[in-house]
Amino acid sequence: IIGANGWRKCRKRELHPLSGSLVGESRLVSSATHVCYIRDMIRHLILIIVVIAGAGIPVQVASNARLEKAVKSATLSVAISFFVGGLAMAALTMAGVLGRADLAGASSAPWWAWIGGLISAGIVIASIIALPQSGAGAVIAATVFGQLIIAAVLDHFGWLGVPQIRINWYRACGAVLLLGGALLMQHK
Repeated sequence: IIGANGWRKCRKRELHPLSGSLVGESRLVSSATHVCYIRDMIRHLILIIVVIAGAGIPVQVASNARLEKAVKSATLSVAISFFVGGLAMAALTMAGVLGRADLAGASSAPWWAWIGGLISAGIVIASIIALPQSGAGAVIAATVFGQLIIAAVLDHFGWLGVPQIRINWYRACGAVLLLGGALLMQHK
């Protein structure tokens, strides 16, 4: 069975307790199961990388707030941070670390693909302003809650090119629990 993302959907299969081979399945299916297992491992590894990257966000918020104190301007501290990040991204792009770039293809991007930098700047400025009053935990909890709500809406309707995943009661409960966590993080 091929899923919407083009990957073969994997089914759980029982292994023979002594031989370790699949019960009632051919070797071809065993190979496909191995591919599915590797694909699942890669998906989990990518999520772990995202968690590690996300762990850097509180450090980013604190460092940007400290830079803002030094330069006495939230917007200048964001500009400096983006400049340093831009230099790092330029170096990675020139090195081809994440693949070959095609700058000419940027002109074919839809209008909404260009607002990511503005949104990022707004997020960073808001976190710089909120950090001294709320603390890093509350700022990150509120940020993640806002991200989750908009992500759920984008998923539900399939807007901005994301795969359509309807909101169900599991996802709604997750959002409510995250809201509760964000509210609890406000208490000092």
